[in-house]
Amino acid sequence: MASVWEMIIKAQLGKLEMEPPYHKFIIQKLQEHAIELAPLQGSELVKLELLPAIHKDPFDRILVCQSLEYDLFLVTDDSSILQYPAHFLH
Repeated sequence: MASVWEMIIKAQLGKLEMEPPYHKFIIQKLQEHAIELAPLQGSELVKLELLPAIHKDPFDRILVCQSLEYDLFLVTDDSSILQYPAHFLH
């Protein structure tokens, strides 16, 4: 969910090319590729509190917390995210 939220914000700012209406485009692509969204739950807050303050982008910090909470792999080339110790990234 955090990624979708960020996509819409970036599209509105002109930083991401996407066909409007953004929500319809995103929903179509999610269905087309059978992608399930991880919901934002209160349980990620525990992970957030323990997460070192390496990355300043709140959306990226949410992604790290969700990957930990749901035991998912986080694929990224973001050098800030890659600075987290291995136990934070699996």
